[in-house]
Amino acid sequence: MTQTQPRTEIKKAVDLSPEDRLASLADYLALVSCPDFEERIENAEQDIKAGRGFNWRKVRNSFSLRSSTVETPKPLSLTRSLDADD
Repeated sequence: MTQTQPRTEIKKAVDLSPEDRLASLADYLALVSCPDFEERIENAEQDIKAGRGFNWRKVRNSFSLRSSTVETPKPLSLTRSLDADD
């Protein structure tokens, strides 16, 4: 496969993509075009193997649960003491 063949296939896919997906495609291309992309992936894989990091599904799920079930905190008053129990 020559270099122009994948470019042509990518262009066709972009041209056939709905308009609302173009921003996502642009973000993805910016990510994979990043000069240190491969290094960042390798570092992330090493972190995962070492047990560092967290499950993104739990973050998403806890956020959606928290946003619907937890009261929004009251803004801190500038005159109220930080030690107040209210």
